[in-house]
Amino acid sequence: MGKKKIVEELIKTGKEQGYLTYKEIEKFLVDDILNLDKIEYLYDMLSESGIEIVENDEEGSMLLKENNIEPERLKMAAVCSVCAEPFVKHMKNFQESLKKLRPTQGAD
Repeated sequence: MGKKKIVEELIKTGKEQGYLTYKEIEKFLVDDILNLDKIEYLYDMLSESGIEIVENDEEGSMLLKENNIEPERLKMAAVCSVCAEPFVKHMKNFQESLKKLRPTQGAD
């Protein structure tokens, strides 16, 4: 799996559950565990995406509770953010198709 795909997958998972554990990150770094540049890049991207990194799921659950975040709502928000771009593109295409169907001005 390429570096970009790894980062996208981790960000998606982190947004869905509100955090990532070190074990989840290590799973994707098996081949690059000694490459400090790639590890630093990954942690920077996760940080920029607002994803907290915790020791385990229990700590992640406590983090969500402390911030009054409901896991189900968080998952829905993550799904909506993933679906939003294709939906907007679809609606723009639909709008363009409707414009083509409209009768031209001045036609009888």
